[in-house]
Amino acid sequence: MTEKTAVNQRRYFRLDLDPPLQAQMSIVRIKDNQIESGEARVLVDNLSAGGLRFLSTLKLPVESQVVLQFQMRLLGRQVKPLGYIVRKSELSSGLYQYGVTFTVDEELKALLVRMVSELQIKFRRGTTITSCDFYDGDVLTFFQNKE
Repeated sequence: MTEKTAVNQRRYFRLDLDPPLQAQMSIVRIKDNQIESGEARVLVDNLSAGGLRFLSTLKLPVESQVVLQFQMRLLGRQVKPLGYIVRKSELSSGLYQYGVTFTVDEELKALLVRMVSELQIKFRRGTTITSCDFYDGDVLTFFQNKE
C-alpha cells in the first residue's frame, strides 16, 4: 500500500505541524483503573479530529487499554483529548514517535475538526499564529530541558 492510499483512507484531514505544538501528556487509565500520573512534555507534529502524532523520549506501550490525556493550547483554547497509542517507531536513540487514536465525544471531535481547519487556513495564508504553543527550537533540546 502506498502512503498516498493510506492517507486517502483516513477519516479526518491530518495537519502536519511545523513547528510542532507543545503539549502535556499523562496516563489517566490502565484497563478499567483510573490513575493519576505525572505529566510529561511532548511535541505534537501531526493533528486531526481523530488522533495525533507526537514525539517523546518516554518508552510507552502500544496498548489500547492504556489511555492518555493530552493537554494543549489550540487557537487560544485549552483542549484535553483522550486517546491510546496505535503505532510507535524509534526515530533516533531515545526519541520515539507515537500515533494516537482519540476516544473523544462528538462535541470535542467537532471542535477539533473546526480548529484543524482554521489552523490549516492560517498556515496557508502565512498568518503568524500566537494562540498556540508552538516550539520552534531543536527537538532534542526540548526534551533535555526539564522545566
